[in-house]
Amino acid sequence: MPAVARSGRSPRFERTRPASRAWGRVPVRLLPRGVRGLEGPSKLAFLGALVVFLAGAVAPRGAWADEVALRNGRVLQGVRVRERPNGFEVLLPGGTLYLAAHEVDRVVRSARPAARRLAGRASLGRLARDLEAAWRVGDTAKARRLLASDPRVHVLEGPGLSVRADLVRAEGSLRLRVRVRRRGPDPALLALPPGTGAGGALGVCLLRPAALVLGPGAERAEVLLPVLYAHPDARPSEGHLRLTLSPDPARRRLLAVLCAGVRPPPETAAQLALWTLPGRLRREDLVEAGPRLTPGRALVLPLHAEHAARLLRSAGLEPRRRAFFRRPPLPGGAPAPGLAGP
Repeated sequence: MPAVARSGRSPRFERTRPASRAWGRVPVRLLPRGVRGLEGPSKLAFLGALVVFLAGAVAPRGAWADEVALRNGRVLQGVRVRERPNGFEVLLPGGTLYLAAHEVDRVVRSARPAARRLAGRASLGRLARDLEAAWRVGDTAKARRLLASDPRVHVLEGPGLSVRADLVRAEGSLRLRVRVRRRGPDPALLALPPGTGAGGALGVCLLRPAALVLGPGAERAEVLLPVLYAHPDARPSEGHLRLTLSPDPARRRLLAVLCAGVRPPPETAAQLALWTLPGRLRREDLVEAGPRLTPGRALVLPLHAEHAARLLRSAGLEPRRRAFFRRPPLPGGAPAPGLAGP
């Protein structure tokens, strides 16, 4: 008598499931080809690893920190912090907390080495980038607000900071090398805004501003910045130079325009525009007193007057008020109308 299965039917009518489909209800066709032939436990292990990988890929990246101190006195411990364009995103066990940059005082000691360098300087790093962006677009009002928004921001010098500036020749041009060393334990930001000069009236002026962050992982900072001569007869010394901010509002406005933009203007036009600010430079001075050179050893000529006048107008300064841009009088004694050049 033939054997009968438990269902009472012939073995050929018994419904069976292949071992490759015994792991669950997920269709096999959704699995990769190399995994379809695996047995149930192997498939479960593969899917578990795949879920862990995808969860790590889509999870927001951040840095675990021991504590995040807020300015209102609240302290968040054992949280994940992610820096945002306008502040911070704090991942708490019950949800996400969004904080503005001015609400965070410090981020203290992280468990990850990369984030440990971020501790105490995350907000200063964002502030430095915001400052440089404001200078790049010529938004001096926003830059002033940012400089006054944090007590750890210092302009040109500050307590616990040792600042040294000297002139060096790099890449065929004269550059101002600024070296900063932090003596105290507190992080700081040193700002070199447009209008910064070195060496006094016969020294140099910065052609590019800078913001240097000194945090727990950075006790020293150094930067090379392009410069312009502050005066046609400038002969700056090669030793230590003291950084100062120009007291002339017109000079600061012009330097803010020269420092704006992704690329600086031509050095010859920028240098000529800066020299004409006192109003005493004449066209004859560029010829009679010998060749006038820029820090990059380019010759400044009267043909650069048109571009220099455009730079002055961009800063809200009228070129006709400068002696260099006035046309010489006619032989009969009557002054010639119009600008000399543009």
